[in-house]
Amino acid sequence: QMSGPVGTHATVPPEVEEAACARLGLRVAEATTQVIQRDRHAHFLSVLAGEGLAPIEALGAAFDPALHEAAQIGEGEGEMVVEAELRRGYTLAGKVVRASLVVVGYQPAEAPAQPESSGEAGEEAEGAGAEAAGAGAEDAGSA
Repeated sequence: QMSGPVGTHATVPPEVEEAACARLGLRVAEATTQVIQRDRHAHFLSVLAGEGLAPIEALGAAFDPALHEAAQIGEGEGEMVVEAELRRGYTLAGKVVRASLVVVGYQPAEAPAQPESSGEAGEEAEGAGAEAAGAGAEDAGSA
């Protein structure tokens, strides 16, 4: 195992690190901190962004085979939408350099809204009127 806290040699002796780096044509980092590597990576990504590299926003978007590669497609009907992103995709100057690897599901098509039937409201009003009329007749009969 060569991963873990950087520079502690807790799991790998320094000789193994040096031999592995020599074999790969690398040199051992002078400063053993993850901050430097993180900052280099951030700088690298900012330079690429300055050249027009942009991530493809996939999650929740309509599935587009020009931007997305489907690793899994769920069953169903409706509009195909991206439910999960397994690997981020990128465009460079508007052209896809790597499609997003995604899980696709279906968003059910929304049924058109049904207007409330005026018949139901009218029936309720008629029922209330009949009840009131019946109550009035009972009162008259008891007097």
